[in-house]
Amino acid sequence: QTFEARTTSQSENQQFLKEMLNSILEGEGIKWYKLNKVNKVKKLMEDENYRNLVVSRLNKTLEKKVGPDDRIDDVCISPAV
Repeated sequence: QTFEARTTSQSENQQFLKEMLNSILEGEGIKWYKLNKVNKVKKLMEDENYRNLVVSRLNKTLEKKVGPDDRIDDVCISPAV
């Protein structure tokens, strides 16, 4: 692939993941994705850069530091994903 094609592909993949994450955060889950889209997510999660993107978007407490004696409360996600 050329550099431009790779950059375009990365941008499209990032946009795809952002849209998927927005639907999850809005409570829609990923049920609405067809099987090929779920496979695409699995494939993208093999890349550490995309995993970091997903984790940073889902982890809203990323800015908070957790000490060794701190307790992290459970968080329910509804509807069940």
